[in-house]
This record gives sequence, C-alpha cells and structure tokens, in this order.
Amino acid sequence: MKRLGLILIVVGGCVADNNQHCLQAGADIAAILYRDPSTGQCQSFGTTCDASCGPCPAAAGIQPDWGTCYGACDSLTETQCLATASCHAAYQDDSAAHPVFWGCWDMPSTMLHGACANLDAQTCSEHDDCTSLYTGPVNQPPNFVPSFENCQSKTMQAACATLASEGACVARTDCDPVYTGSNCTCDLHGCTCQTETFAHCQ
Repeated sequence: MKRLGLILIVVGGCVADNNQHCLQAGADIAAILYRDPSTGQCQSFGTTCDASCGPCPAAAGIQPDWGTCYGACDSLTETQCLATASCHAAYQDDSAAHPVFWGCWDMPSTMLHGACANLDAQTCSEHDDCTSLYTGPVNQPPNFVPSFENCQSKTMQAACATLASEGACVARTDCDPVYTGSNCTCDLHGCTCQTETFAHCQ
C-alpha cells in the first residue's frame, strides 16, 4: 500500500481562519505602532487584515488616521524635520515654558496645509506646515503622559532653528534661546543653574 504525503505551503505571510478571513502572520509579534497625536505616545491596534486573502473581519485593520511610529522621519534632526514637508515636528514645554524639540514624526495619510492656530491634536498632526506642542516632563509625577497643548507654525520654528549664535537668536523677538545647564536646582517655579551654555535657537 502506498502512502501519500501532504505538504502544506504557506504563501505571502497570510494565515486564513475557518471563515476565510486572512490575518497577517506575526502581526501580534511585531505589530505596527501608531502615534496618538493627543499624547505623542505609540500604541498598537492589534492584528491587521490582508483583504487580498478574503473578506476581513469587521474589527480587523481598523485604526485611526495616525502616523506610524519609528518611520522615515524619526531619525531627522530638528532642522531637517522642519525642512521636510512630509514630517511633523513635536515640542515639549520645559520648566521655563520654552519649547524643547521632542522628536520628528511621520504624518498620517491625511495631509493638510493652512493656518495652525486653534487646531486640535489630530488636525494639527495632519498639517505639513504646523508643529505640535506638548506638556513637558519637568517636575511631573512618575508615569507621566504628555498631553497636547497647542499647534504652532512650522515656518516660525524653522526660521529660529537656523540661527546658530546666541546673539542672533536673542535679537529676534519671535525666537527663544535654549541653554544646557549644569549643577541645576529645580522647583515648581523653574530651574536655576550655576552655568548655562547656549545650545540652539527655537
């Protein structure tokens, strides 16, 4: 009597269930992370679905229109980020209420252009000419989660970021010098440092 062997071939990273719904293999191992514009934090929405394998479950593949985390913009400097239309610069308030560059983020699929004032977190993240400002971690409790404060013009930030000297920065009324301090003491009203060195202009 001859025995027949059964060979199972998995193609294209798809795993089908009994209902012929197709989920991406390994999605729960290396899930895609999306950045919440209201906090700047990354989160996953679980398994995604490849519609080419068959009908998708109603809950699969549903996520808000947020930019992905750790994309092409993530490694850019502040100046590079401000000069790149497809990237969104994020800032945080420090103890002296001067924004500090937090990071460069990929934008969502919806990309808008226009005035930045009074935009909410989601709409601001969709504007290629705006930056987002968040609460900073100074003097915050453990497990602090930033929150969106307001939306600002990218043009203003870019113009200030190109100024290399402290004198040029101070001379501009719309720019703020940022310093690196040493031997600092901080309280609820701010920080006092023994020495301060000009770091950059914003």
